[in-house]
Amino acid sequence: MWRVNYPRSGRKPLRGNQQMPLSDNDIKSELSYAYLHAVSARAGCECLHSGRHSDNLGIDARLTAAGIFAPTPSLTVFDVYVQLKATSQKLAVVRNHISFRIEKSLYDRMRVTTVSNQWILVVVVLPEEATNWLSTSAQTLTLRKCAYWLSLRDAPPPPPGPDEKLTIRIPRRNRFTVASLQGLLVRCSQENWVTYEVS
Repeated sequence: MWRVNYPRSGRKPLRGNQQMPLSDNDIKSELSYAYLHAVSARAGCECLHSGRHSDNLGIDARLTAAGIFAPTPSLTVFDVYVQLKATSQKLAVVRNHISFRIEKSLYDRMRVTTVSNQWILVVVVLPEEATNWLSTSAQTLTLRKCAYWLSLRDAPPPPPGPDEKLTIRIPRRNRFTVASLQGLLVRCSQENWVTYEVS
């Protein structure tokens, strides 16, 4: 009997010069977009993948909402900007906050208060084992495991130093769900922007 040992990523070994079209990081990125599309669609938003120029600004997607979300809304049509990250690493949890590292340049862009739309970071956390990322059956399509969101609006300046990244802390209660997105839309319709929470 022959036994084939599959790599940790869960892929079957390739022969010759065959290559997979997507790397593991590409797959994680695509699954994070799928997660964002699914949640935003169920919340009633249109989710648009941003172009290259917006991506360079730190905007991976735009969620467009239209409707009356509050008794006396200021806005009935508006966008929510999303910077999307995905990881399969085990993230540290400190005082009920998840630690996640991002580029200082991105942090600095997202903390501005002069943007006219809500701008959030969404971190999709996948299992460490790639074979557990997505499963299907005749009854279900399951994408594991969850996502968290954070507004960096009005956050303090990044610390000085040569390090190109810094650690942010996301409250574990900030799960990115249909209900949490709908609550965010209510605030956005009133121009009650969510600002950074000091952990």
